[in-house]
Amino acid sequence: MSYKTIIFNIKNDIARLTLNRPKVYNSLSPLMLDELLDVMQKIDPDKGIKALLVNAKGKGFCAGADLAGGALDFQSNEPVGEQVFRVMEERFNPMLDAIYNLKVPTIAAIDGVVAGGGVGLALTFDIVVATPKSQFSLVFLPQLGIIPDMGASWHMPHKLGIPKAMGHAFLGEPISGEEAARTGMIWKCLPEDKFESGINSILKRLSHGPTRAFPKARHAFGKALKNSLPEQLEYEAEIQRELCNSPEFKEGVHAFVEGRKPDFS
Repeated sequence: MSYKTIIFNIKNDIARLTLNRPKVYNSLSPLMLDELLDVMQKIDPDKGIKALLVNAKGKGFCAGADLAGGALDFQSNEPVGEQVFRVMEERFNPMLDAIYNLKVPTIAAIDGVVAGGGVGLALTFDIVVATPKSQFSLVFLPQLGIIPDMGASWHMPHKLGIPKAMGHAFLGEPISGEEAARTGMIWKCLPEDKFESGINSILKRLSHGPTRAFPKARHAFGKALKNSLPEQLEYEAEIQRELCNSPEFKEGVHAFVEGRKPDFS
């Protein structure tokens, strides 16, 4: 399938996805949402894919929903709120769920503006790396009078704490790439001259890792935010029962005993 709003290819076991609507800061049109969901359904470790890298063309990673692109009809008999609810249920949320449930590790490489729902999209990926010039802005409340969505209302308080999340949501003050890394909102902020090499280094490490175990850790950390310690201990035991029957665990134990690095390929 050829795409009009994104670029997708697989090279050296890495799926590479580029958001490609630079003139509108890669805002999410209905077509882009459909294409993103289609791509997510193609990313499978059974096809030899080891990781997903997502970046963007232009000065912005993603500006959230494309409100100027005609997605909402203010002249319709259907209330705008109902239109928004429907498009969230039918397009935005399934796309984000598909990313979260991918069976490979995911990386977002950000070198520019991230605004509105783009913040939620970016933080859905497992590892987020940005440049110092990158800026994350929650524009929902100060510009539109609505709450953060696309998962931003979940990610921000969990990553920054409620006081910081409230301040940024209420006031819309941008968060630089450096501040995002310093506060633990993202993994790292790399200078532009080391950005590409840094991303490639992460991809190399992930591609040589236990591909199927990475998503298990993703879900374990997600459950830890709501589980009690006894519940989490029980969940860990269930996942370890599954993973310890895998060839990767067997290789890891042999490598440990033999004093070498494991070969998960």
